[in-house]
Amino acid sequence: MLNAARTRELIEVRGGLEIQAAAYAAERATDADVDALRGYIEVMADSLEDLDAFLQADIRFHLQIAVSADNVVLKDLLQSTRSLLRLWVERGLTEKDQAEAAYREHRAVFRAIEARDPDAALAAMRDHMAAAADRVRSATVV
Repeated sequence: MLNAARTRELIEVRGGLEIQAAAYAAERATDADVDALRGYIEVMADSLEDLDAFLQADIRFHLQIAVSADNVVLKDLLQSTRSLLRLWVERGLTEKDQAEAAYREHRAVFRAIEARDPDAALAAMRDHMAAAADRVRSATVV
């Protein structure tokens, strides 16, 4: 297991990578990429009572953003940090109200990417990463 200091550092790195990926995705996403993201948002909306299904859609949403960013190095770095943080992320989403907040955050990211607005995507993902980090810290004392 990662110690608390390393986990905090990985959360910081992941946040920076996710923010950059969202901005690139807003610039580079194809219509098919946007449709895939829309599908994951719809699954999240329909899964607020089923946190396992919500988490799976959440993971796929972020993976799709990385693919849409069209940068293999960035995608691989994100995959590595996500793999290391998976347990901590799951601990940060244990109640329906947390899922509702996360859904709103993801929807804002999606709307910015759909609008092809990199500045809005960057801001929305920054807000999401900050809120997600707070949820993880409150659940795990990182």
